[in-house]
Amino acid sequence: MKNKIVSILKLIGILILLQIFMLAISSFISLILLKNVSQTNYDKAILGYNGLILAISSTIFILIMIFIFRRNRKKKKKEIIKFNTVNKTCLISSIILILSANFYMYVYSLLISNISFLEDIFKKSIESYNTNMTLNLEKASLSMLFYVIILAPILEELIYRAYCSYKLEDNFSKRSIIIITAILFALAHANLFQSFGVFVTGIVLAIVYLNTHSISLTIFCHMLNNIIATITEQSFFNEYLTILYVIITFICVFLTKKAYKNLKDNALIYNVENE
Repeated sequence: MKNKIVSILKLIGILILLQIFMLAISSFISLILLKNVSQTNYDKAILGYNGLILAISSTIFILIMIFIFRRNRKKKKKEIIKFNTVNKTCLISSIILILSANFYMYVYSLLISNISFLEDIFKKSIESYNTNMTLNLEKASLSMLFYVIILAPILEELIYRAYCSYKLEDNFSKRSIIIITAILFALAHANLFQSFGVFVTGIVLAIVYLNTHSISLTIFCHMLNNIIATITEQSFFNEYLTILYVIITFICVFLTKKAYKNLKDNALIYNVENE
């Protein structure tokens, strides 16, 4: 029990340090890009450059992490990032699971927005979330979209699926790792309103990774999730598209059990064949 607590505390400490390092890189890039901007225009300018700052800093951070992971492999002869290839059944099953998670997130947002006491509890976090989404959509540059859809999934999967799973696998069962990494993933987003949706997404991504050992597949699923989230926040996403979205994700909920079984069975067959 002591070893488990220590390993979790160590991991949390490392994640905090990684977050601070990421903020330091972002701040340094901000200083370079905005060095000629006056103080009065600084806040407006940083919103315009936000996507580019995030894209550059996350790219640097991803490259640093890959370099560290490769050095670890040479020293300990143990892979942190696992790149197993998967078959079509695993791919389709993973897509069904991530779409079913989107249905639960949709129901959750409906409950929060239509039950008054829940809306009061989540009021500040909802306002913060809506403000951030509005600013990101208004300043939806190619660099911001590239960060949200491509770079953020790569970075977060390297940290929360590959690295966290690696650090926990000696002391925890697969089920425990799924729950712990999902909680850490939700906490990292630092928004109460988002926490449930991020937690559910984290559960699905951890299930996919720990069964297939394919970081490429979880990155793909994460990208798909972020694409859906971006599209559903757009002004053109009308009530007809919303109905279609709900129907598709609702059908996936009914397919969840079969998709999970297919994912486990096919991943197991692949792993046995390639040992």
